Amino acid sequence: MDLYRLLQEEKNRLELREDRYNKVIEKMPEGILTTNKNGSYSKFYVLKEGKRQYISQDNAQLIEALAKKKYLMAELKDIQTEVKAIELYLKHHKETTCVEKLLEKG
Repeated sequence: MDLYRLLQEEKNRLELREDRYNKVIEKMPEGILTTNKNGSYSKFYVLKEGKRQYISQDNAQLIEALAKKKYLMAELKDIQTEVKAIELYLKHHKETTCVEKLLEKG
């Protein structure tokens, strides 16, 4: 299998992962987790519609869910960057190489 087909398969795999991540993120709590270091302690906040709201340490489930969401969003951004790079390569690369064309004529 040549590089062109391998990259097409990788692009398809990444797009499926992107879809899965988007579906998971949709079901997660609203807002973005932010933290603020206060000495040796960390304070957690959720940022929604431009407003920051404190999250108590007692609400560990929300903190964990927002941390997971933040991680998935970072992964999603990396996936989108990778897909764009693959698309650029595929756009400028011919599906059939010059060697393959020569062998076909042979």
